Amino acid sequence: MPKGIYIRGVINRKPHSETTRLKMSMVRIGMKFSQQTKDRIRIAKTGVKYPNRKRYSRGITPINKICLFCKIPFVTNYIQPKKKFCSLSCNSKSRPEMNLANLEKRDKEKQRAVVSARKGEKHHAWIKDRSLALENHRLRNVKVLIEWRTSVFHRDDFTCQECGMKGIYIEAHHIKPWRDYKELRYEVSNGITLCRDCHKKTLWKEDNFIEKYSLKVLTKL
Repeated sequence: MPKGIYIRGVINRKPHSETTRLKMSMVRIGMKFSQQTKDRIRIAKTGVKYPNRKRYSRGITPINKICLFCKIPFVTNYIQPKKKFCSLSCNSKSRPEMNLANLEKRDKEKQRAVVSARKGEKHHAWIKDRSLALENHRLRNVKVLIEWRTSVFHRDDFTCQECGMKGIYIEAHHIKPWRDYKELRYEVSNGITLCRDCHKKTLWKEDNFIEKYSLKVLTKL
């Protein structure tokens, strides 16, 4: 790379959060280079000149400060004039709420609070009386319904009566809704074969298709 002064471009990115910055700093605490690594660094930098740093080396005035945590004096410079702590260790110890253990504990407590806020009667899908739902589930898994579905498929030759497709996933549709006409739930004349996509179009719109599908079934009887 050619020598010279380079101005960094503006990078529009989201800054790290306090938690992430603390974790990044905690990783380097206590890290030590081996003597072999130190020798390699010394040899690699031997004779290297930094012409762009000469203008910064002039007039650097040390700033004497006192650490806010351990009260020990330390020296900083114009690069970090607002430095308040002598080390990363003192910085982390001064904020116990940002300690890794406390952060994990706080995250767990927050997660428990979210779960408890959506648990039981507070959940949007809470059903106070499940007897109706259980009964509906039982009726939809009886042998009579399976036989009704098979009869409807055989009558329609396993073909969707809406789009005419064959050899795809099919479902038996109640022409008159299951929830409103209990006496017609297992009548073969009240059933028609539809593929999954066509069946979805009738969801909560069954009344719009009663006349159309009833005529189709009458032509087959």
